[in-house]
Amino acid sequence: MRSPRPAGGVSFDRIAARYDETRGSHGHADVTTAAIEPWLVPYRRVVEVGVGTGLIAAELIGRGWDVVGFDLSARMLETARERTGGRVALGDAQALPVRDNSVGSVYYSHVLHLVSDVAATLAEAARIIEPAGRVVVVCRGERSRDDTPATLIAGVERQLSGPRTDIPERVVEAAAASGLTLAHRQLLAHHLRISPADIAANLEQRVWSWTWDVDDARWSREVGPVIEQLRSMPDADRPCARMHERTLLTFDAAGTAA
Repeated sequence: MRSPRPAGGVSFDRIAARYDETRGSHGHADVTTAAIEPWLVPYRRVVEVGVGTGLIAAELIGRGWDVVGFDLSARMLETARERTGGRVALGDAQALPVRDNSVGSVYYSHVLHLVSDVAATLAEAARIIEPAGRVVVVCRGERSRDDTPATLIAGVERQLSGPRTDIPERVVEAAAASGLTLAHRQLLAHHLRISPADIAANLEQRVWSWTWDVDDARWSREVGPVIEQLRSMPDADRPCARMHERTLLTFDAAGTAA
């Protein structure tokens, strides 16, 4: 039986010690930070929801931004607290301990697929931003890739957990229901060097949250063959550049002038 989850998302306590190494670490965060920063409201406080180990927040703080972060995972926050000088706290994405209309920007980086209700989560962001505030989302990529390992992983993820909730069109729809207006949309691309064998090892070690609640019988039936297929690919041990595609969406508060 699955354990009850907070409304605002999934705790990453179980992967905290390995989170950075299994998610591309600093290189990935640098690309994301550079994409998010131009869309933040200058000179106003910024909130990161799902701050994780604090890589993005720490980079923005180092660039002079007033950032505070919230996360469900106490273990992830141990690392984030060191990186950000303590500017993080436990918090649920759908019940943030922040006053109404009190911050300039809120951003989410690969968080919305983990929450129980995307519209309710974005409504919470709309509640805490100022009338001229902004919400920035980094979510699922929008293009299909001719990449066999990526296709295999995406296929088994759909089998195990169903369609992702952070498809850009769904996020835009949820944002509109929360009173937010789409201001900007762009595709982000980042190259990672990883081999099919390493991808298989990550899958086998259950580093992704959608693998955590799968029982042994289903794992053997649906995931085992994918692991074997990855390991049997030509040059399976050879790392090569693989495109990691994401979408950046920027929303303005209702009534914000263009």
